[in-house]
Amino acid sequence: MSTESDFNRRLVRTVAVVALAGVVLWVLYEARAALLVVYVSALLAMGFSPLVGLVERDGRPAPALRVPHLLAIFVVYLVLVGVLVGLALVAVPPIVTQGRALAADLPALFAGVQAFLRQHDLLAANVSLQEAVQSAGGNTVFTIATAASTLFHAIMTAATVLFLSFYLLVEGRALSLTFARLFPERDRAQVVAMANQVVSRVNGWLLAQLMLAALMGIATAVGLSLIGVRFSYVLALLAAGGEFIPMLGPFVAGACAVGIALMASIHQGLIVLAFFVALQQLESNVLVPLIMKNRVGLGAVTVIVALFVGYSLSGFIGAVLAVPTAAILSVVFDELIPERSHAARP
Repeated sequence: MSTESDFNRRLVRTVAVVALAGVVLWVLYEARAALLVVYVSALLAMGFSPLVGLVERDGRPAPALRVPHLLAIFVVYLVLVGVLVGLALVAVPPIVTQGRALAADLPALFAGVQAFLRQHDLLAANVSLQEAVQSAGGNTVFTIATAASTLFHAIMTAATVLFLSFYLLVEGRALSLTFARLFPERDRAQVVAMANQVVSRVNGWLLAQLMLAALMGIATAVGLSLIGVRFSYVLALLAAGGEFIPMLGPFVAGACAVGIALMASIHQGLIVLAFFVALQQLESNVLVPLIMKNRVGLGAVTVIVALFVGYSLSGFIGAVLAVPTAAILSVVFDELIPERSHAARP
């Protein structure tokens, strides 16, 4: 009788654990968008943490020489905001000028495209620009509303990430100690060391991304200026910013550059296309594996596989987060695998 009672208790406990695990997984799945924002905020906080420590002069022995932790965070954020505002001030006026010029030349460009298509028997009859706009007019309001909603959501998400990463930086040390207390006392030193390694790897990833953005921006500016493409430095800023969005960002930057070059001539457009193809091959096969290896400690194969896995799981967002996630997992494996191998020895 006792054996049957014990079996029933174990069965009920097992069912309860499985049900609880199912509920937790369901909640995590439903909250995946919010958890993604938290994860991105944590990555930014870990990336900025060494910079905050540098401003704070955390390694100085004299307390009088140290900058308060909160003030150091404000300094890092002010520098970041200043850089973003400066880039916006540089980029926005030429973009506005380019937009006005494009709007003025749009009818002639539209007629030229149609002439090219008719010359190659790809278009049966000409369509005026007004007719093309009117034919798409039924979806115009919906398209504008969708674009406005997407833009508003992106701005609110970015603001949330910045604010949340700020508070994670403020409470980072307390959160780290609290996390360490979840483990037995004998393992806490190893957990703290592993957390420091994670912060170092994520900071290396962020610096690597900034380095890639600077290199690609400079290369784009120099290359397009030598080719004679208009608005070369605006396109260079677009190429630099696109480095933070793997696959899609460089494609958009290249497409914009080729489009502007085609406005001048087909010959210039083909040269720009060849330039961007060569530049992307250099980045994908040389710069990304080399810089990620030196700054993040990940080999070329790991970086490439992480990008493909991240993209297959969550699209472009997964590709953006793939490398720092792989860096975090590599730290965990480096800490746990040797311990397991030693424990397995007699």
